[in-house]
Amino acid sequence: MKNRLVFLTFVLCFAKILLAECVISDIKVQQRWNGLVDITYNVDRDFVDDAGKPVPLMLEFSGYDALRETEIPMTTLSGDGVDNAVVNGGPYTVTWNSLEDMPNYGTENFRVNVKAYMSGNQGAKVSSVKINGGTTLDGAGTTTFRILVNWSNGTQTIVKPVWSITSGGEFASVDSATGVVTSNNPNNSDQYVELTATCEIDGTTYSDKVELTILGQSAYLVVDLTNGSYRYTNALPDVSTDTCRTTELWLRRIEAGSFVMGSPDNECGRYSNEAMHQVTLNQDYYIGVFELTQRQWELVMGEGNRPSFCSQNETYATRPVECVSYVMIRGTGSSTGAGWPNYGHKFDSKSFMGTLKQKTGLIFDLPTEAQWEYACRGGKSTGLNSGEDPVSEGEDASMDVVGRYWNNGGSRYSQTCDASSGTAVVGSYLPNDFGLYDMHGNAWEWCLDWYSENLGTAAVIDPVGEKSGKYRVLRGGSWLVGTQDCRSATRAYNISGCTGFYGLRVVYNVLE
Repeated sequence: MKNRLVFLTFVLCFAKILLAECVISDIKVQQRWNGLVDITYNVDRDFVDDAGKPVPLMLEFSGYDALRETEIPMTTLSGDGVDNAVVNGGPYTVTWNSLEDMPNYGTENFRVNVKAYMSGNQGAKVSSVKINGGTTLDGAGTTTFRILVNWSNGTQTIVKPVWSITSGGEFASVDSATGVVTSNNPNNSDQYVELTATCEIDGTTYSDKVELTILGQSAYLVVDLTNGSYRYTNALPDVSTDTCRTTELWLRRIEAGSFVMGSPDNECGRYSNEAMHQVTLNQDYYIGVFELTQRQWELVMGEGNRPSFCSQNETYATRPVECVSYVMIRGTGSSTGAGWPNYGHKFDSKSFMGTLKQKTGLIFDLPTEAQWEYACRGGKSTGLNSGEDPVSEGEDASMDVVGRYWNNGGSRYSQTCDASSGTAVVGSYLPNDFGLYDMHGNAWEWCLDWYSENLGTAAVIDPVGEKSGKYRVLRGGSWLVGTQDCRSATRAYNISGCTGFYGLRVVYNVLE
């Protein structure tokens, strides 16, 4: 018997559920003496339906005699993809009886066209192509989109388009292959982005567009210190549980604005270094709702690393870390940790801020002195952020309700004391109007700035402190001092390597 299929060339057509991608590969042909032809192949792409389940495929074969330019039907097929559906994998085999379909002649240039269809989708037409996914996105985060093809027989399939942002690209980006949209809207107001998906099905190009709303940044930034992930939310921290004090780091968004820094001459307990002057802060920033706790420091720096004096095992986790130096927080490098303000928000890699950056991918830091006082005051111009002016430099009833100090439990401190003495559990006293706790007392808080004795009376914009100095600024007072040293305007200082009884409050600058 004459072997008439001397040379076979396979041309792959695109399947109706594909995006200009072949699903059939590694095709091999074995001709038998009796006119039967074995065709083996692999399926390369794993397609899923809207529920995420594999989509079974059926194949359709047709022949073409290139010498005679004649279509050849292949009706005598049997095997995988013809008698039964196939999914990703292989090799699969289908057998063709060429003698029955080509009884009268042979050819030296025979081509086989292969089409793949979703099982049961033969003959169906594309009804619509729609982007699938939510249209409202968080101000910062990632969301995955898909595109669904609706067919005339009522079925749906997922395809792989080319994704693009066609407007509003400054607020979001998209992976062109995967459809993962990363949003980044640093503004308070919502922004709008146009997402476009384009695909090719059976030689026809389809596209769909959707407008996405990128929400303005929310009131709180919340960092999960167990894994470094973060989210934005408008929900208040639940101070009835300890999650917001231990495994999560909560920061409150502070809107840009102006205030008068310093204190008037008649404020009780005023020091000479508190000159009044107007300060304008042009950028929003997030600042810790609480002072950083010992457990939060430990989750960043490693188990057992929680340098504090008031460190009783039963209560340490929710009390402020209070034996840390500026150096431990930022580092010693002249162009990194010790380089503020000349080198900006750079840290030694093994410092607290450097480690936190590695863990989260975000750049946190200490507040500037101006950021600290603006946040502390919460819109108030009085000596304390409760709206009260203290009348005593030592014990004062107005101080009793806003923070832990010498006269309401601080004086009874010891290394083994519980939180009724020494430092208090963060968030134990009244917050200010910004929702920030313990801005007065509990633990001194480091600021970025070099200390300057005289800040002057001239108005300033976004001050960052002196370019060099001997001491770094400390603010807020502690459990070891009286009301005078816990006021909003009180300014203290020490060398950057001193641990003292000093802690910190974390800041995230929105546009950094």
